[in-house]
Amino acid sequence: MVYTHLTLEERAKIELLWNQGKRMADIARVLGRHRSTISREIRRTQDFDDYKEFMPKKRMKILRYNARSAELKSRRRKQNVGRRSLYSSYNSRKINKYLLKKYSPEQIACGTKDVTVSTNTIYNWIYLGKLKLKRSDLRRKRRRKGKRVRASENELNRELIKNRSIELRPKEANDRSEFGHWELDTILPKRGSKDVIATFSERKTRLLFAVKIKSRSGIALIPAIDTFMSLYGEYAKSITCDHGTEFANSTLVRQIENYGVHVYFAHPYAPHERGSNENLNGLLREYIPKKTSFSKLSQAELKTYVNELNDRPKKLHGFKTCREAFKRELGRLKDAEKW
Repeated sequence: MVYTHLTLEERAKIELLWNQGKRMADIARVLGRHRSTISREIRRTQDFDDYKEFMPKKRMKILRYNARSAELKSRRRKQNVGRRSLYSSYNSRKINKYLLKKYSPEQIACGTKDVTVSTNTIYNWIYLGKLKLKRSDLRRKRRRKGKRVRASENELNRELIKNRSIELRPKEANDRSEFGHWELDTILPKRGSKDVIATFSERKTRLLFAVKIKSRSGIALIPAIDTFMSLYGEYAKSITCDHGTEFANSTLVRQIENYGVHVYFAHPYAPHERGSNENLNGLLREYIPKKTSFSKLSQAELKTYVNELNDRPKKLHGFKTCREAFKRELGRLKDAEKW
């Protein structure tokens, strides 16, 4: 019998049966899978350890399972399958040594004994900014016989933004008549500090969600996206952001779209196209002034500030709070599902 990977439908069944208290062996029988497949699937999707006290001085580990999270982790594992990158600190150091001596990439690849990567690889590392020499510093433009030079990061990002322009965003999102369209931005600390705050705001109700991240980069934003989706993903149809490097990169966009959420980019120098986010960031700054370091700011403190903003009465909502407006929209969704 040929082994096949678990599908999203099977993972959904695992989540349903596991949450009903079924044993791994029972789930395996229902799916027609080996028990070890189910056991391995559930155990390797754990993000953190939870324990439950059940006897004095003994603890029982709680295993949780989420089908959507498991599917995303499976896709990431598949992306990492294959040949490992040749890039390393050793190769970088050797190549940079010759670049400082004004060697061309071809001279380094073909004329030195301690560098074992190809000319194309060295050029690609230069284009991706992995070496000290910049593309603009190359003496001549690269010519490759019958081959196309890999597009630079900026060229790829321009194409990424163009295909997801805010002009493609549906009218219901633009006029705020439809619930579930969000805006995403970051709040920066004082210069020299790395911690950043990522803020999400729902366009119709103005509900705010904020989380600390380790740096202003697409990779650092991915845990924030996962946390947001675990809480609000069911009610998210689109996310609009600006052209910041932390947003305009294929890794982050792919991560968001894997959840079935559309990504749109506002026009440059057009903060009014993300008006809710800009306004709420300004209100959050009342608690966290500019030139403040976020290193000592805990997630619990940040959540307190966000709760205070969400629980303020707003004239927009007839002096109801954003949280009340959000709950009202959830109620409408549940009523619509009944019909």
